[in-house]
Amino acid sequence: MRVNVANEVAVFTMKGICLGQRTKAKDYYDLYMLAKHFKKGPESLAESLKPHEENGLVKEAIANIRCYFDAPNGLGPTLVADFLGEHDPEGERFGEGTPSRRCRR
Repeated sequence: MRVNVANEVAVFTMKGICLGQRTKAKDYYDLYMLAKHFKKGPESLAESLKPHEENGLVKEAIANIRCYFDAPNGLGPTLVADFLGEHDPEGERFGEGTPSRRCRR
């Protein structure tokens, strides 16, 4: 039996575009896990994306991901931490969880 699955470029692009359209913690978590576990980590994922960096959809995904993962206390990292059930040792949230002004929806 043959099973077709999306490759890392397709998943990255799809999830990255979703960030600009909705705020579902699962999308942020999926991107985090893809980057964390793809081959040797984020550098391997970046290398895999390089041949596609001029594609308009990949550009849009990268822009969204940069926007929402722009700081350790940004919306992306905060939603990932919430999804994982992780909290600041002092009992506070990791961040405010608000996107930068340059993020558009």
